Amino acid sequence: MPKTETQILRPLAGALIGAVLALVFFILPAEYGIDATGFGRLTGLTQMSEAREDNATLARSTSPLSHDNISFVLQPYETIEVKYRLKKSDTIVYAWASSVHVDYDMHAQPDGADQEFSQSYADGKTNEEAGSYTAPFSGIHGWYWENRNSEPADISIFVAGFAEDVTVFRDGTIKTHTTRIMGGNDD
Repeated sequence: MPKTETQILRPLAGALIGAVLALVFFILPAEYGIDATGFGRLTGLTQMSEAREDNATLARSTSPLSHDNISFVLQPYETIEVKYRLKKSDTIVYAWASSVHVDYDMHAQPDGADQEFSQSYADGKTNEEAGSYTAPFSGIHGWYWENRNSEPADISIFVAGFAEDVTVFRDGTIKTHTTRIMGGNDD
């Protein structure tokens, strides 16, 4: 039996009305903070849009996305520095771990600054740390580790982000290599 025009339009109109109500009462307050009825404020939906606006950050980079993985052994009372070249506002995500607690200092030196100048961001004694770091200026940014133990420290660090190269300062030598571009043949 064929449906009449009224039988087809009623469910369609009901769906349209339901969609408009969902838009006005739920979607607009939660996604955009638009709360014409006050329902979003009463139910806490407008807080969802506020939280996203306050916490979200989008930062684009002209540097290629890269990664680096370094492992080394620090003998007792030995030190090493591993520094990544970052442009201002570029970000890296990192994780490092050591087989024993080591003294560390996460610091940076701006391009053109005196060689003795550095800005420290975190220091202490631990056997692991992970997080993200956004460069406040262009320069070299990284870690200094010192093993004050009587046994060797096996340390590994993984960095991914917008670092252009990495320089390792150890035993009076300086070694620099380019970080690997993400999506390259060596991934």
